[in-house]
Amino acid sequence: HPDSKGSVFCDLVGVFLAAYEVVLVPVVMAWNLELRGFWLLVSWATFTFWLFDFVLTFNKGVYVGGQLFRRRSVIVVQYLKRWFAIDVLLLLVDLIANILDTTGTQSIRAFAGACRTLKFVRILRVVRIVQKMLFWSIGVGARLAIQAALVAFCAAMACHIMCCGWWAIGVRGPTDTGNRWTDSYKDEFLAQGVAYGYVTSLHWVVGHMTLAGTDIVVRNSMERAAAVMALVLALVAGSTLISLMSAGILDMRRSQQSRALSLLRLREFLRQEAIPGDLAAEVQRQVQERHDEGTVHHEDQVDAIAQLSRTTQMRLACAIRTPALSTHGFWRMWSSIDP
Repeated sequence: HPDSKGSVFCDLVGVFLAAYEVVLVPVVMAWNLELRGFWLLVSWATFTFWLFDFVLTFNKGVYVGGQLFRRRSVIVVQYLKRWFAIDVLLLLVDLIANILDTTGTQSIRAFAGACRTLKFVRILRVVRIVQKMLFWSIGVGARLAIQAALVAFCAAMACHIMCCGWWAIGVRGPTDTGNRWTDSYKDEFLAQGVAYGYVTSLHWVVGHMTLAGTDIVVRNSMERAAAVMALVLALVAGSTLISLMSAGILDMRRSQQSRALSLLRLREFLRQEAIPGDLAAEVQRQVQERHDEGTVHHEDQVDAIAQLSRTTQMRLACAIRTPALSTHGFWRMWSSIDP
């Protein structure tokens, strides 16, 4: 089942590994690092997981038109239509890059690093899994938290990629003036290493994304063009983030509005009837606790159930009634005879 615990666990591991690759690849390319020892072993382990996930996909149910299908033929057809070509391409990229890193020369390893840029496509996997999480039985607050986490993740990844790109421009980028922004920090970069260079580049990116500015000065046309692109991206990303946050807050407010109106009417009623203070406080506390526990809806009140197929409605009805029926001795005996 695509929503079983095992499948969810694999999805979460996939999210972690996809994020790891999106973080690692820009750093390797920008600083021209080599994957050796432990990191090369991790790269092979990551490839093994993606290969396992590729095989597992052919054995995982798929939703078509909102209905779950577990037939192998349907699964294969849907996979071929959607992610098969991309997954095969990424597996080939992983395999070739790992082989070249293991056996190739310096120039070949550079080509392997360039091949790894295709791994950025796996960021779509994170978005797809987060969208899948929104179908879980969670509250409005949890949904808002998941959406906020997705936005924060995308923003962090964008800053990370821009940070590595800014460093690459400052070290190996074309220059029409003969100068680069890294010229002012050469001694510091040589003394402090990769970490200091990364933090300095990240400082420039965050400064532009927040429109705060930094002490780093552009020295050529390429760097100035990158700075302009960063400012435009900051403007678009900032307005998008504000709109998403506003929409999420409005959704939460709408869900709480009916409860607030109910409590307000209750207080007005208690004051109108001159109910004693201790009893009024007890009544309000009980109502507030019932609201905090959540509203209990009967299936007749959920109009969306009528849009389900007959088979799905029957399965849903069985899932709703089975816990109550299983408490009766007769049905427990029946289930033991015919499980």
